[in-house]
Amino acid sequence: MTQQKEADLKRIRAEEEAMKRKAQEIIVKQQEAARANGLPFKLVIRGTDFAPVVVWSVILAALAAAYRSRFVQWLLSGGSKQPTGGKWVYDRSLGGRKVWVPDSNSFDGPTTATSMSEKAGRSRMDEDFERLSSFAAAARTGGDASTSGSGVATGTLPTWWDAPPVLYASASRKAACEAEAGRIMSRLESAKNRGEDYSLADIRALRKTCQEGHVSVKPKTVGGRDAIFRAAVEAAVAAAQARNFESLDEASPPRFVAGVAADLGMEDGRAVGIAVAVVASAVRARLLDAVTNMKLSRTDPEAMTEAVYALARIASLLEYLPALDTETPQVDMVASSLRAASSLEERRYLFHLLAQLTEDKAALAARLLDFDPKLVIPEQQAALQAARVEQAEFERLEAAAQGKEGQAKNGAAQGQQKPGAAAEPAKDGQAGTSSGEAGKDAGAA
Repeated sequence: MTQQKEADLKRIRAEEEAMKRKAQEIIVKQQEAARANGLPFKLVIRGTDFAPVVVWSVILAALAAAYRSRFVQWLLSGGSKQPTGGKWVYDRSLGGRKVWVPDSNSFDGPTTATSMSEKAGRSRMDEDFERLSSFAAAARTGGDASTSGSGVATGTLPTWWDAPPVLYASASRKAACEAEAGRIMSRLESAKNRGEDYSLADIRALRKTCQEGHVSVKPKTVGGRDAIFRAAVEAAVAAAQARNFESLDEASPPRFVAGVAADLGMEDGRAVGIAVAVVASAVRARLLDAVTNMKLSRTDPEAMTEAVYALARIASLLEYLPALDTETPQVDMVASSLRAASSLEERRYLFHLLAQLTEDKAALAARLLDFDPKLVIPEQQAALQAARVEQAEFERLEAAAQGKEGQAKNGAAQGQQKPGAAAEPAKDGQAGTSSGEAGKDAGAA
């Protein structure tokens, strides 16, 4: 009986040991399987472990999110890495677009025109702006994208464009002028960021420095470059209207405009298009002033003087900055706006006045006032010739009347002197004859 119990206990212990070994084997197999998958856990559903699928899905999703955020940031930065220093500003010349303006001290090396332009580089926004501008110009002129807003191809230049001469400058002088030009450009851009207008004094200093050293600068944005050039053209337009070039350092308006375009590194076609647009805007403003003052002259006669003065300023502008011609697209725009603001008789009267102020630009004056030059110029010349004949006849009659009046006065004076002479004693028996002749002369007078 005792032996039977001992045998049962041995068998139970053996079965327990076998169960422990089997449990150990199962644990070891699970650990080995977990190490083979690289995961510290398992997600078994219906005999299939989905833990690796879940883990790799989460990893791929995180990588995709990170790549997308960096890609979007790269696109917003213009496809290039931004400098560390700078700020976002709203450029009014770009329609209020938000652009990144780096600080001048964020670039390594000296702050010169070359170093700043090379290290700042061209952003994708600048390239897109130029491309869209060329497309818009082509749409206005009906040509391809290689034409400017004035209808002038970039490979050709109008006759009025007066490029400045190239002056020799030594290497040291060139480097000094380059550094000075960079500082002037920084002042211009800083002033604009503060909401101030571009200073004409700084533009003149930039023109003088670039001319002396034969250097050029590159603004940080295309919009800023065009805005600076537009301010220079407006100054040239004001000087041409006033017939006073002191504000341009005694340079002619075409020379000053072409010089600033070269200083800013602008394409000639783009610069010509902006200049033509500014001149057309000034001509339109002066014509509207003339129309307004002519309407006011019906109740205020002195207002007509202001109308003639406005036309005289147009004549001066067309003479000293002849950016417009009869084929310029902007001329049609000026005529269209004036057609809605004035009557036919008012425009006809303005044409007769303007054609006399600038006879060599009579055809352009007709086109600006929405007339056909072939019809109105002969009419204007015939009317002008008739007026000259009438003026000459009036002057002839006036001279003849003044001559007759002078002769009558002389005769009266002589009549007053001869009766006194008859009272003198007669000599050689001629007293009676002299007295009779004096009486006849006095009666005739």
